[in-house]
Amino acid sequence: MQPEYVERKVWVCRESRHLRLSGLAKSLPVRPQEANAGRLGHAEFLELILQDELNVRRERQLQRHTKAPDFRGLKSLEDFDWQFNASISRRQLFELTAGQYLHGGDHAPLTRTARRS
Repeated sequence: MQPEYVERKVWVCRESRHLRLSGLAKSLPVRPQEANAGRLGHAEFLELILQDELNVRRERQLQRHTKAPDFRGLKSLEDFDWQFNASISRRQLFELTAGQYLHGGDHAPLTRTARRS
């Protein structure tokens, strides 16, 4: 490797940490080699390193959101005991978690139909 390449790499790593781009800093040693091997253009390379940064930020956000309420353990809907409360509509809950109502402009189906007195 040429000295100027190494210096540039060190500078980019240092500045990415200064800008709080830790995902970019973590992937920096590997991504240029992948870009050369895959003959990626500048735009594709930039997309890869930005995706690395987004992935790190999403993971951190998930960790913060699950740590803050002090959950004892994470459970998925597949682990949910559907026999415990038979009035919960399994289909409706899965549709709600999929977020399809967001794309259709509908309201979230959180309540049952209101009864009139």
